[in-house]
Amino acid sequence: MRIERIEVRFVEAELDKPFGWSQRWTDVRSVIVLKVTTDDGIVGWGETYGSQDSVPGIATVAQIAVGEDPSHIGKIWHKLHRAVYQSHVFAKGGANAISALDTALYDITGKSSGKSAAELLGGRIHDSIPVYATGLYYVDNYALAPLLEEASGYVEQGFSGMKMKVGAMSLAEDAERIKKTREAIGGDVRLMFDANESYDPSTALTFANMVADHDLTWFEEPC
Repeated sequence: MRIERIEVRFVEAELDKPFGWSQRWTDVRSVIVLKVTTDDGIVGWGETYGSQDSVPGIATVAQIAVGEDPSHIGKIWHKLHRAVYQSHVFAKGGANAISALDTALYDITGKSSGKSAAELLGGRIHDSIPVYATGLYYVDNYALAPLLEEASGYVEQGFSGMKMKVGAMSLAEDAERIKKTREAIGGDVRLMFDANESYDPSTALTFANMVADHDLTWFEEPC
């Protein structure tokens, strides 16, 4: 079995409801999708992030794998890595291409062998793993009610943790949002918060102390 064709597509859609975080608001979501087809007709899919102008570079790097055996995942990864970081291929999105292609190759190999990704990676260790919901962005002009409704919804869905955004409002306002969210979800659910590098070190420490009583699991990207 050999890789016969690799296609790269940029997909973008407008959102019905814009959302924001500390750096900006957005009303669109986009993804770059990689479709890898083998000479046996098996299709593997991978995806990555990036702007539309990074698609040509991602495609250039991914094409290096055409003709290879898709089950030789490690070999192909090193081939692309050398091309991007040690050779002559200077392309925007090189790491993105390697990542998306790697996912697609696991998809193909799993389909052709009938094995799960866990089996391909050495065998299943756990029957389940804890997951948390990433969401709780700013919506509806920073309204509090939608935040609490979303947080309560995650609890109802069975999530054992969730992560919310901070950094776009004043320290006092964001601290109040964390307090209200903790009250809404109760004390048995993990709560994390992410500032997306909106603070300087001093401000980050001040804010961390302001919310220290709310049993928070971690403070992501404060600075």
